[in-house]
Amino acid sequence: MTEADAEAVSAMVLRVYDQVLVQYQSTETLSAFREHETPESLRQQLGRKRLFVVEEDGRIIAVGGLGWMDAPYLPPEVQEEAYLPGADRRITNLFVAVDRIGQGVGRSLLDRLVALAKAEGAGRLRLVSTPNAVSFYERAGFHVDPHPPTEVPEVTWLLQHLPTD
Repeated sequence: MTEADAEAVSAMVLRVYDQVLVQYQSTETLSAFREHETPESLRQQLGRKRLFVVEEDGRIIAVGGLGWMDAPYLPPEVQEEAYLPGADRRITNLFVAVDRIGQGVGRSLLDRLVALAKAEGAGRLRLVSTPNAVSFYERAGFHVDPHPPTEVPEVTWLLQHLPTD
């Protein structure tokens, strides 16, 4: 993703909120989520994680990110270790355009993010899921995290251990 993509990515994600997530999340939670997906916020996120887009015929149809486990999700005593080679990674911002959900786009992007984290030596991947997507992530090898880094209402932390080759 580039800074120039931020407007289109934000618009796509907000459509997902309005057409899909509204069925699963409270108004308060969606409001907080929306702040994370503004064009300005997405541009700022580029400085601390890698965001990837999937385009089809010049239209962005999916976005997904790979970052590190960082504040506020880690206790202060381990934050310095969060950026070391082999540290846990976090999949973020994984959204697929409403008209492309269920067509394999999200799974392909997720598989690419997992492969990238594995290639970088990450031992574990974490992500936050809304209730409607938990089974999607479980089919990809994630499990509900028995020790989530933080308790967030209305979301589920999932974890995947990555085998070392």
